Amino acid sequence: MLFTANIAVLAFCLLHQWDSALALGPAVVNLGTAGNFAILSESGISTVPPSSISK
Repeated sequence: MLFTANIAVLAFCLLHQWDSALALGPAVVNLGTAGNFAILSESGISTVPPSSISK
């Protein structure tokens, strides 16, 4: 009985981990030849650290 319970818990944990690991994210957005851009917002953006966009 204990062995069966352990196997059931192990199977549940593995399936839960694989389900989240294999989930697809949003599609990649091709920026093509996009140059400089700005984000316009009514509320504004503050305290944003420096960052870069890379391929």
